[in-house]
Amino acid sequence: MTLLSVRLDDEVSDEIDTWSHYLGVSRSDLVRDALRHHLVTLTGERDSEIWEEHPLDENDLQLSDIADLGPTEDWSDWHDAAG
Repeated sequence: MTLLSVRLDDEVSDEIDTWSHYLGVSRSDLVRDALRHHLVTLTGERDSEIWEEHPLDENDLQLSDIADLGPTEDWSDWHDAAG
């Protein structure tokens, strides 16, 4: 694990203290989870931009057509296979 040091305004630091106490977690856990959540959001935004710049082509769309067909075999009699 890497140690990362940041400088925060006193107001932000106080808010972190308040929330970490309210949630019963350490300041580090709260900041780590908040940062992870923000990075996931940024990644999702970047991914959506990539999808807009490079939409699905004909080959990709064919795969979705196949997926819409559903299973090719009838597995309904396997409902009690586990025992």
